[in-house]
Amino acid sequence: MNKLITLSLVFLMSAVASAQETKLSDVSYLNKLSMALRGYAPSMEEYANLQKSASIPGGSAAFLQESIRNFMKTSHYRERMVLRVDDLLFLKAAGRNFVLNPVPESVSNFGDFKQLSATQNLTRAITENNLSWDQILTGKDYKVPYVEGENYAELAFYDGPRGTKQDMLYNFLDLNPSGKPPKFEDIHFAENDPRIAGVITTQRFYSRYTTTALNKNRRRAAAIFRIFLCDPMAAAIPEVHDTSKLKDLIFPANGQVSESQVREILDSKHGTQEDCMKCHYKLDPLGATLRASPLVLHERPSSGSLVYRRTNGEMVNEHVAGVGDLAKAITAQPEYASCQVGYFWNWFIGSDIPRTAEINQTLVEKFNQLGRKTNDFVAYMVSRPEFRQRKLATPQAAMASNVRTFLQRCDSCHMSQQPNLPAFAKWPIGDAGSAKSWLRQISKELDLEHGGENRNMPPEDGFRPSKSDLKLIKQWIDLGAPDDQGQVMVTP
Repeated sequence: MNKLITLSLVFLMSAVASAQETKLSDVSYLNKLSMALRGYAPSMEEYANLQKSASIPGGSAAFLQESIRNFMKTSHYRERMVLRVDDLLFLKAAGRNFVLNPVPESVSNFGDFKQLSATQNLTRAITENNLSWDQILTGKDYKVPYVEGENYAELAFYDGPRGTKQDMLYNFLDLNPSGKPPKFEDIHFAENDPRIAGVITTQRFYSRYTTTALNKNRRRAAAIFRIFLCDPMAAAIPEVHDTSKLKDLIFPANGQVSESQVREILDSKHGTQEDCMKCHYKLDPLGATLRASPLVLHERPSSGSLVYRRTNGEMVNEHVAGVGDLAKAITAQPEYASCQVGYFWNWFIGSDIPRTAEINQTLVEKFNQLGRKTNDFVAYMVSRPEFRQRKLATPQAAMASNVRTFLQRCDSCHMSQQPNLPAFAKWPIGDAGSAKSWLRQISKELDLEHGGENRNMPPEDGFRPSKSDLKLIKQWIDLGAPDDQGQVMVTP
């Protein structure tokens, strides 16, 4: 081990020893609670009440717990959760700041009205009534904006004979020709209706994730896998890293065919190639459940399947009668619970704070123990010690975070090869016994010894690592691949 590496290692280890975790004072904790839950600082009266409660044994702790409950009763808390869900679904942000300006009882401006979507109202209902977080997927009740005397609204359903009261055809428009103030209508579907699946069966979701006759709802299926099962669904990269093969899939016969011939070729090939099937084997069955979900709800559901391979190699294959059954099947998967608690961790604890496998398991157990009730789980998250700690940054934590981000991009492409390949962003890679060989393989594939001049990975079709990225990975491996706490995988 050369002198430079020795000095660097000593520096990092000393940083670990000097790292401090400072517990927030009651005043700072109250401020952090208010900012996280309501989006603004506590009032002077709230600070004064906290100070008064300190004179009673256990009074400040009781006051802080009561504050959590009170903060979650506010419209500001609901609107912050609306923004978080919008961000989670990659939906366009609202035109006005509902966090600082709560939703008024009557909205006369259509620019504001069109943001009061059924998707957002579902989130509001969940947080206002402390419903299960699963309702995001399995909810059957909607509050739909409409203009009295007109047919403008955000959801599109056909649930009865044409010309009847159940014939609800709503079109989402950018203009309100009548100038009438919008109102809301409650629409309820039977709990066992297999056509309805929370945010998935809303026009806002369909508009965000459009489909075509060729795509056949695969884009929507990919979004469902990403959002609810945390499957990144990265585009497949051919095993043989020859761009001409990839171009042949995109431009058959080098463009020497007519458009109709191209469509015929794609119709027979698309989704059948070996590399494509790494995603299509799960996209196609899930996409089938959405065939009866256009802008107007069909009177009959479309059956399909939830199909995917777990990280341990186990294959999941559940037949479902429709998208509603699909939603229930997803919420029953262990990957769903693990995925969703991760969002709450990032929202309230922070993505920069390590979430170990042990912590994640604890979160999942609590999530299920609380019946997955949204507000109860949020209260649990903001009561955890990580929320109340002020963790001072350390050099090794910053290095580990940057390296993990890089390796997560590798995992997103190689996920289909697991368990033959380990998850590179989960340390130790493989296990303690095989970590050294995997680090050596990473170094070889990235050609770290020569600054990546002759690297094999990532392929030409993948992301392009910068010189500083490769330099960081090399330094990290030379130091023994330390994690956030400075624990090394191998002897440097």
